[in-house]
Amino acid sequence: MLIKTEKSKAIMDFLKEDLLINLNTIGMIENEPEAEIYVDDIENPKGVFVIKEYHNYISSKDESFINEVMGTFSKGGFYGFAGIDASIADKIKKRYFVNWDNPCALYYLPKENLDLSLIKHPVQDVDLKDAEIVDKYYEFRWPGSVDVIRKDIELRPSSAVYIDGEPVCWVLVHDDNSMGIMYTREEHRREGFAVDVTVDLAAKIYERGNIPYLQIIERNNMSPGLAKKCNFVKCGEVTWFGIISGLPQYFIDINKGIQKQFVESLVSGEEYISYFIKDEYEEGYLFLEMLKESYELADGFTLKQTENEGMMNIWSDIVCRGYEIPDEHIEAVKKMLLALKDNSSYKFYIGHRNGEPISASALLRLNDDNLGMYFTTTLPSCRNKGIGASTIIETLKDAKKNKGDMVVIQVPEQYSSLFKKFGFVANFNREV
Repeated sequence: MLIKTEKSKAIMDFLKEDLLINLNTIGMIENEPEAEIYVDDIENPKGVFVIKEYHNYISSKDESFINEVMGTFSKGGFYGFAGIDASIADKIKKRYFVNWDNPCALYYLPKENLDLSLIKHPVQDVDLKDAEIVDKYYEFRWPGSVDVIRKDIELRPSSAVYIDGEPVCWVLVHDDNSMGIMYTREEHRREGFAVDVTVDLAAKIYERGNIPYLQIIERNNMSPGLAKKCNFVKCGEVTWFGIISGLPQYFIDINKGIQKQFVESLVSGEEYISYFIKDEYEEGYLFLEMLKESYELADGFTLKQTENEGMMNIWSDIVCRGYEIPDEHIEAVKKMLLALKDNSSYKFYIGHRNGEPISASALLRLNDDNLGMYFTTTLPSCRNKGIGASTIIETLKDAKKNKGDMVVIQVPEQYSSLFKKFGFVANFNREV
């Protein structure tokens, strides 16, 4: 049984047994008094489990402790993991649906490697008034991130190079004591400023009695080189990722919201809605973060967004023919579809093969983050040639490009396997 407790010598001694891999957990315990701490044994813990809002931190080599922690995720919901040792992360990811995943390399700077002679330009602390500038360039910016950045600047050391009173390169320390939020303005790159601020901040961290460390995301091709220039040493593999347990109410609400919006958009042709939403359908969800960077498309395939009335006429014609609308209803259904062009929540797409329009799709935006995919179809004569898959791929890529977070579908069961091919899921629990 997990026991909720407070910071103690026993806990810190346990974490320091594998110090480098546990630096982030130690940082959270030291810097965030509201973080919840759990152990299996107050005096002789076999593991430490820390919860800070959405994020979870697990430190243990004991299988039974890890299994007990995973039992706490049985309630439907979203759970994030911050810098978890890769071996522990793999055990968790096998049990749950992973909706985002950022593997990282862990680097630290041994004290004997700290070389202040690498600093070639004047460096100073980041001024609190510049928090908005730092936030503006932050890759993982979110509503409220500027407040976190202000807290980092106020409570922990930071380093920046200023030119004419403006910061041009900077790096901060997160609440887990890791170095991060580094950025150099494009017009000032290749001037050595990143080395200046990194080494300067490392020295400040050592002055506080801590160890400078970095978690470099796998897709970042430049930071490993910078770390080596500053004499950092790679010491492990960690992962930041998120899981979904069960079927959270959030998904139910999003699905209902988008379906309601879809049905209401067709109110001018209410009697024809059944052509597009069947009595028996399967719901699917895809987090666009999980969409691969590249897929193989059908030869000669391109997807274009409709831009004028003529293209909307072509789009509505493909939809009617693709859904095999009876001849006696085509005129009325096309009128209903063409009326959608004035709905600003929609984006319409036509798939072409060698310039010939042969497929259609649409995205319906519920809010800033969530969209529904509708009217996805291919002309009967072009089926079983990879056109449907290509249409789905290119539509999803556009949704991701336009900052969408999640796409939902409601499709007849016979088509669900096609969508599942690209990561859509309806049930987020996996078999153990």
